[in-house]
Amino acid sequence: MTKDGSSFPSINIGLRGKLIALFVAIKVLPLVFLAWLAWQYSSQLADLLKQQFNGFAEVSQVSLQQIGSEAVDDSMASLEDRARNEIERLTTDTAKQISRLLYATDDDILLASTLSPEKRYYEQFLKHRTTLAPEKYSWQFDEKNQQWQQLGVPNYYQESLLIKNSLTDNSRAFHSRPPEATNHFQRLPLYHEMTFVALDGQEQV
Repeated sequence: MTKDGSSFPSINIGLRGKLIALFVAIKVLPLVFLAWLAWQYSSQLADLLKQQFNGFAEVSQVSLQQIGSEAVDDSMASLEDRARNEIERLTTDTAKQISRLLYATDDDILLASTLSPEKRYYEQFLKHRTTLAPEKYSWQFDEKNQQWQQLGVPNYYQESLLIKNSLTDNSRAFHSRPPEATNHFQRLPLYHEMTFVALDGQEQV
């Protein structure tokens, strides 16, 4: 029991204790509050950055897909244009060659019409009407290299097919075209035979 009859002991706080309590109330509690606010805002900022990052990732993925699709479309269009140009050039060159052959044949027919219908003139005419045609080679399977090879082809031509790249800068897309070999062609007559048919339908020469 205390002197005033209370059952609880009285707490006497001195001046020093009051100063400590005042310091805690003024200095420590605001710091704790500020730390709590900083933690709250940092958490919100982290969530916001996460959402923005996910949004940027989705936008970047969509952009990359669009860019990739456009690049593929452009490449396909370029390849199609190049293939079309090559096909057009090839067909045009073939048509020109056929046209030249037909015109040359017309010229030969006109020239033949001026010849006297004699065997020796016809033979002389056919003798000089020849053209170069590729030789026909036999093929044999090479067991060592697992590929078909032509028989009778000159050695230098076969060696040219085995040319390898000696520069590392050209290793990505190296291409070697074999030389044109004139002995791969043989001279053949343009016309199989020539005859003179009279007005009665009978062959005279």
